[in-house]
Amino acid sequence: MNDQPARSQGFNVMLTLASFVVVVAGMKAATSILIPFLLSVFIAIVSGPALFGLKRVGVPTPIALLVVILVVILVGILVIGLVGNSITDFTKALPGYQERLEGVGVKVIDWLNENLSRFDIEIPTIRDTPEASSGLLPPDTSILGADGAADDSSEGTVGGAKNPFDAGFVMRLVGGMLSSLGAVLTNAFLILLTVIFILLEASSFPKKLRAILKDPEKSLGQYDVFIESVQKYMALKTVISAATGLAISIGLMI
Repeated sequence: MNDQPARSQGFNVMLTLASFVVVVAGMKAATSILIPFLLSVFIAIVSGPALFGLKRVGVPTPIALLVVILVVILVGILVIGLVGNSITDFTKALPGYQERLEGVGVKVIDWLNENLSRFDIEIPTIRDTPEASSGLLPPDTSILGADGAADDSSEGTVGGAKNPFDAGFVMRLVGGMLSSLGAVLTNAFLILLTVIFILLEASSFPKKLRAILKDPEKSLGQYDVFIESVQKYMALKTVISAATGLAISIGLMI
């Protein structure tokens, strides 16, 4: 009799974990649908105060919605342009960054080897040789297989030592970011339609909740708290990001 509560508690824990795994797997499988929808909800929440503010000053709903959507499109174009230019500039400057980082890395590892030599510990490093600086490998380092194809196992290595500043990884990361950006642009029209629908329904949503729920005030209170929390977070995040960007700009100018 005393084991029944323990068994019930253990069963509930296992059931909760299994449900969590199923939900996460479902979200992972529905990523292509879920991400655009969540992005639409986020944009609608951020744009909501502007729409309601225009309506309060007497602007008709269609015109207010058109103004808000045009602003959203303009901001999206500006953000995409800035991100694209930043990625392009970063890609062009990447070889210089890699060379400087490799130089710093070699100095740090040499300093560590000098201090750890008493313990017979040696850390492999990338030596500042003409081969390393030019990106070429020593003659005794084979990067080709028997069929003349490149061996992936040697990628990011110089002279048999692992290169901690692999530019290929950064390029793959940039490529992944561009692919994600392209996927968002592909769904831009769907996201825009979803934002318009959410904004149109936002004004009548409280009335529908009151008609459906038995205790609408509690649900509406939670809904208002959630919306206000997201808006406050975005305002705080904007201020912090602006202050961070200003501080970095001043530091670079100095």
